[in-house]
This record gives sequence, C-alpha cells and structure tokens, in this order.
Amino acid sequence: MNETTAPTQAAPQKPCRYCGKPIETLAQREIIYRGYDPQQRKQVVKKERMDFCSPQCGGNYQMGCEG
Repeated sequence: MNETTAPTQAAPQKPCRYCGKPIETLAQREIIYRGYDPQQRKQVVKKERMDFCSPQCGGNYQMGCEG
C-alpha cells in the first residue's frame, strides 16, 4: 500500500491581544486592570500575564486599561 501524507501545517500562532497580528516574537507583560469578581459581587483589581507581539503593544494595552 502506498500511503500519502498531507503536508504538516505549522500550528496557528496566537494573535496579539492589542493589534491582532500573529505573535512572532513573544513579549509578555503583566497587565493590571479593573475586573469584576462574581463571588464578591463587586469590581476588583486584577493582574494577568498576557502575550503581545511587541513591548509597545503591551504598553499600549496597559494604557488602554487605565483609561
């Protein structure tokens, strides 16, 4: 039997949380934002480590969270 295999495709890259471009070089940043806690039923300050395509996108996202 002669089996042919389909060419393997690279796993799809995650998009940048700010600009939407695929992340080629990873730039992680800890983002501090105001979120909602359903258990306490109020807004709380949250921290989350997010992936961006550049440090500039991470900085812009943080500034957007600050208003």
